[in-house]
Amino acid sequence: MIRLLHAALALAVGLFLWAGPAAAQGNPCGLNPAKIITEIRHPHKSELTVLVAHRGLHAQLHTDAFSRTPENSRESLDNVAATCFEAAEIDIRRTSDGVLVLSHDFKWGREAEVPQGGICCYDPWKDTGGNPDVGSVTFQQTKIWKLRNFKNWQTGIWAETPVSLPEILNHYKSKGFGFVLFIDVKNKDDFRQAWINVVQAGMNERVVFKIGATEFPRAIDFSKFMSTNYLGSWGTDANHINFMPVYNTGDIGNRGIAGGRGESGVLDSLISYEDWEDDTGQNFFAAAEVNMKAPGAILASLLINLQRGDRGNFSSGIFHPITEYGDPKTNSYYYRSDASCCNKLSAYYFNGGSSLPSDTVDLRENRPFILQHVSGNYFNIVTSDDVYNLNSEIAKLNRRNTLKYFK
Repeated sequence: MIRLLHAALALAVGLFLWAGPAAAQGNPCGLNPAKIITEIRHPHKSELTVLVAHRGLHAQLHTDAFSRTPENSRESLDNVAATCFEAAEIDIRRTSDGVLVLSHDFKWGREAEVPQGGICCYDPWKDTGGNPDVGSVTFQQTKIWKLRNFKNWQTGIWAETPVSLPEILNHYKSKGFGFVLFIDVKNKDDFRQAWINVVQAGMNERVVFKIGATEFPRAIDFSKFMSTNYLGSWGTDANHINFMPVYNTGDIGNRGIAGGRGESGVLDSLISYEDWEDDTGQNFFAAAEVNMKAPGAILASLLINLQRGDRGNFSSGIFHPITEYGDPKTNSYYYRSDASCCNKLSAYYFNGGSSLPSDTVDLRENRPFILQHVSGNYFNIVTSDDVYNLNSEIAKLNRRNTLKYFK
């Protein structure tokens, strides 16, 4: 079965690279999104790890695959469909006129060709050129720009302009994609608009919303927000929302989520989601992303809770970053969210001072760390810019039985 999947993936990638974007459409492997959502909500951890293509399948620094594709673009999702992966994640931010647009950074310079003062584009190393805030321009203004990517910085060669969330949802529907769409939402206001866009597109049962747990520290906070803004009363609508709180190491120092109790307070946040369906019948908790950075480090108690299944069988996810600049073996760097270059992962360590633990290492970019915890049934959802290579490695662990669970 695994060999069949590898053959299908190899054939799909080969056809895509040969035929170009026109071949990347539809649902060539017959994925069933309802079954994918079911697997996310009720996982078979020892048999299947869900892979989520971060920002779609797009150009990467150290591979020739998809070398012309910008991230968070229509083509990046076409690639996901063509290669038969089961999920993709997109990022959204709000323009000055209130449109949700696909963008990872809060500035445009790295992701789009923005002319300024006779200079075509932003230079992330010199920090010069057009680099406006996403929220400082209208969506219509972005339509004169072309998307770019950080593998090669040639200008004027990409056909796509920035795309809005309604546009990408319509693109998904028009192509008949079968993968599930994860939407990374930055705040409550953007989530409010994203939910409206998704429901209007009839996509709510094919979407998972990822939001930092700091926005909704307890399940009751999310329930009240939804009831106040949308539902009036939950009824069966609760089962059409797939919510995935994201936990990061710095959360242990955030009084809003940890309540001054460090990791035990964050664990209580997770438990509130695990217990919510039993207590209320409202079933919106789909999974949790727990960004533990080293074995037994900060947030380990959350992973142990999810792995043992003390309060039910729930999915646990992790983000697997891939080098964006430099040498991944010696000097691995990542572009900043203001589009400039670059930081090591150590720039994002949590410093707990004298009262709380601190980050001392971040192994999430290390594939053996990911595989070790997949093998131990700690992670069964991995979001990565390197899903193609991860697929073959996780298949060796017999945890890519996608034909069994996704068709």
